[in-house]
Amino acid sequence: MNTAEKDKLNKDAASDERRALEAAKNGEFMNASFHVTSALQKYTRLNNNKKIQKLKALQVEYNQKAEPLQSHEISIPLDDNMRAELDRLINSFTSKPTLEENLIRMAKSAVLVPRLKEAEKNAQNIRPVTAQLVTHMLVDDDGHTLSYDDFETTWLHEHYGIAFNFSRDIINTITSGLIDSGQYTHEAIMNIIVEKRLFNTVQLLKIDAALERRFADDYFSSIHILTPLIENLFMFISRNVGLDTITFGGKQTSTRDKTLSSNILLSKEYGQAWGTDFCYMLNFFMYEPMAARYRHKIAHGDIKMSECNFSTFNILFYFLIKITLMVEVHETKVPQDQTI
Repeated sequence: MNTAEKDKLNKDAASDERRALEAAKNGEFMNASFHVTSALQKYTRLNNNKKIQKLKALQVEYNQKAEPLQSHEISIPLDDNMRAELDRLINSFTSKPTLEENLIRMAKSAVLVPRLKEAEKNAQNIRPVTAQLVTHMLVDDDGHTLSYDDFETTWLHEHYGIAFNFSRDIINTITSGLIDSGQYTHEAIMNIIVEKRLFNTVQLLKIDAALERRFADDYFSSIHILTPLIENLFMFISRNVGLDTITFGGKQTSTRDKTLSSNILLSKEYGQAWGTDFCYMLNFFMYEPMAARYRHKIAHGDIKMSECNFSTFNILFYFLIKITLMVEVHETKVPQDQTI
């Protein structure tokens, strides 16, 4: 960037900052937030750390003070045929005589996993006219800006979120059906997981503790146990099926286990092994900054009590069952050493 370009960028940034301060003075905090975010982007390009620190604080303040935008709901009317089809779908996951058979069907079914390509197609074909005319900004409940002027990503997540919520609602209905039938119990679930012989004793004790808290209606504790445990179990199984789970510290010539992340879940290698759609679903719920990001909320103590509920546990439990029952375990005999 030459001197003339820097001077122009400084001038534009200062203009955005003045407009933000003026809007805030008039109580127009949403407008102020847009202008301060625009200024922040420009000062970031200029590496002006003093301005960056000041405007970051103002950005959060303005977002918190802004009137919440009107929310909208998307509803799909169901006729009798559609309701009957949906009932048949749910019944297919609850009608087997044992819990294990029903859970295996859930784990192996592609219906419960939102299809990424379908969301991408819908996001491309269904676009509001105003999308090309306005700047888009996504703010979380605490006033932090998650994205600015990135319509393509936020619109994709909007469509994927609709499919994800539909899957979540079906999983909740299936779980309620299994509870009503008397199949869904702490003991029955643990028996299925133990008999799979995938996990070590420490992992099984943690799963048992998460289930014990869930069946005591302590969703807060069960979700705090299960969320990081999903990460551990996913990487544990991935290593056992031959995926690369070790990172190498070149400078210190050290090795350690990789931590599950968006980069891993969205990689070609893991997508081929676990299924691209399932990896995206897991990433969307656990890590995606513009979505639920439950792993980060748990790790940093940002989770709200209201977010630790029946529905959240069911999604996590679905992840647990899927990664457990998708894998086939085969015993092999190790030949004894015949040497004397």
